[in-house]
Amino acid sequence: GIAHDFNNLLNVISTSTAHLDTLDPSTPLGEQEVQECRQDIAEAAERAAELTARLLTIARRREQHKENRYRAVDISSLCGDVLQLVRRTFDRSVQVRSEIDPGLAVEGDPGALHQLLMNLCINARDAMPEGGTLEVLARLDADPTPSATSPWSPGPQVVLEVRDTGVGMDEKTRARVFEPFFTTKESGAGSGLGLATVYEVATAHGGGVEVDSAIGVGSCFRVRLPSRVSRPVDQKKTKRKRKLTTWDGHGNDRKHGRVLVVDDQELVRRSLGRLVKSSGHEVLFASDGREALEVYASADPKPDVVLLDLDMPHLSGAEALEELKRMDPDSRVVLISGYYDDTRKQRMLALGASDFLAKPVDAKKLRDAIHIALKAPALSF
Repeated sequence: GIAHDFNNLLNVISTSTAHLDTLDPSTPLGEQEVQECRQDIAEAAERAAELTARLLTIARRREQHKENRYRAVDISSLCGDVLQLVRRTFDRSVQVRSEIDPGLAVEGDPGALHQLLMNLCINARDAMPEGGTLEVLARLDADPTPSATSPWSPGPQVVLEVRDTGVGMDEKTRARVFEPFFTTKESGAGSGLGLATVYEVATAHGGGVEVDSAIGVGSCFRVRLPSRVSRPVDQKKTKRKRKLTTWDGHGNDRKHGRVLVVDDQELVRRSLGRLVKSSGHEVLFASDGREALEVYASADPKPDVVLLDLDMPHLSGAEALEELKRMDPDSRVVLISGYYDDTRKQRMLALGASDFLAKPVDAKKLRDAIHIALKAPALSF
């Protein structure tokens, strides 16, 4: 969620500034390394400002300037993005199912709508502490039936449903569920803003939220948004190509090794790579767990250390770690993550990780972790 995004952005800033500290004071501002760091810091700051703006939505109600802020949003693709994140971050005791119709579109703020759906999924997960089934459905209701209790805009609607098989709610709780700061969770376990944000975002987009729930059965949250049917969304996506780079071996006589840096966010990957390279190491890059396995298998010589993000699409860091250990029991892996807790760390160490660091990564701790991993004796798991 937002905390994870902020930690990634802070990581870009902290590693970029740490790299700048390693440069000679006489380095011209126009040097490529300096310019790259400056651009990455500026981009991270811009993204952080966007996240802050989203947080402020819950604190103030004001008219949205749709002509400036709203644009066509491909809801079908947005659902796919959220489901990908849910499947790689939620505990496996929660089974995730989906039924998403193609071509669904609305006019709105894509970041806010992403947060709406993510909040509903997190709420569903939290309602199933022992595990269960989470379902996400999206469809077009071309001719919705008017209802006195559903005061949103008439006409075709995109309907999002998030269902769980959790503890459910009684009538009293259901009546207050969208109130800001209202929560049934234990103290410190929730802010009471998740569902309030869902309500704020839905109503700001001319829609609304319905909820059905029963104790011991589960809940269904249904969001209705005015459909954007006249102008279909262009579903073509552009992707920047990743360039595989390696250290040239010049300008540093410190003890070094070959480090494979793996992170699905290009900004994070690039900033970590600069910091690792400035410590005298050769650097290889991979953008997800699957690519990391391919790079590791084909590299000659093999990487001495793998710096691996834990929360990635396609193949999670934990899954990639297990595959690396099967491929090469002597592989040395340092994990990093914006979702850090001692239980998670111990589980990863038990799988064979050399260390587990929290984002934003402290430059000294990262250098030390790589250095210790390089010195560690070969161990088989």
